[in-house]
Amino acid sequence: MRVEPESIGSVTLVRLNGDLVIGKPEATFKEEMSKLVKSGKINLIIDLDSVRYLDSTGLGSLVRTYTSTRKAGGTTKLLNVGPRNRKILEITRLITIFEIFDDRAAALASF
Repeated sequence: MRVEPESIGSVTLVRLNGDLVIGKPEATFKEEMSKLVKSGKINLIIDLDSVRYLDSTGLGSLVRTYTSTRKAGGTTKLLNVGPRNRKILEITRLITIFEIFDDRAAALASF
């Protein structure tokens, strides 16, 4: 799992590369998100374009990130959620919590 944050004004776009699953990938994601929030980066867009597989641990980490940013006065939104991962979000009803975008410009403009 590679986590690549990019600051764009008051928003941080976080590109993920690799599957967000139990073990080292999830631990890496969790650690990097924690660092961002602690450093004041509380408006996040997580780009899932290169995440083919998301398991329950990965979902938990996304929810944890969302909760952390909300508590700090920001939010977490998702970008480029593929059909498989979108289905997982629908089944778990997390699709009702996250704002999901297919267009980077629209995601940035939503802040």
